[in-house]
Amino acid sequence: MSNAIIVVCLLLSGVVSFADVNMDAPIDVYIEHSDPNHEQIILNAMKYWEKHRSVSFNIVENVYDADIVVRWTDDINGKGEFGGRGGYVIEDTSRKEIVLEYFDNGLKWWLYGKRTLKTVAIHEFGHALGLQDTNKLGDVMNPKSIRIPSKTTLKIIEFLLPTLSFFMLVFIVRHYLSYLRAKRERYELERFMKE
Repeated sequence: MSNAIIVVCLLLSGVVSFADVNMDAPIDVYIEHSDPNHEQIILNAMKYWEKHRSVSFNIVENVYDADIVVRWTDDINGKGEFGGRGGYVIEDTSRKEIVLEYFDNGLKWWLYGKRTLKTVAIHEFGHALGLQDTNKLGDVMNPKSIRIPSKTTLKIIEFLLPTLSFFMLVFIVRHYLSYLRAKRERYELERFMKE
């Protein structure tokens, strides 16, 4: 039996975790299809762990071939580690499943941010690799270092941003019209002075 098969059997049986093994064989990851921006963030999170741990990842097209599955959800229902938001890991007997909160590329994506999603993905991949939460400041495994806006905050901003944008537009148009009126009056005054 090859070493890779023995390692996979131990991992699947739960005797050891990914953190216990210095793996030469890559960890197979299935990423549920999503927005290309979101998928790129997952790839960046995997690159982070390849750089900081002695692991490598391989993307697979079939969920049943994966050691780690990355899934998306619109509503995490308070299961997330970061104030009920962000993401979490399901410990399955056959594989680890990372569930991440999905936002479209609209206002919520802008508020939630690529950087926050990348930090959450890195953190959850750490759990999938067997790492535990820490209290160390600045550590990606410290859940307190990741700030995610609450749903209430997002709803308030979603309401306020278009309203404020409308008033800003009215303000700009009003001042532009005042500028045009003043310019016309100045032109008429200069023309009058020349006569």
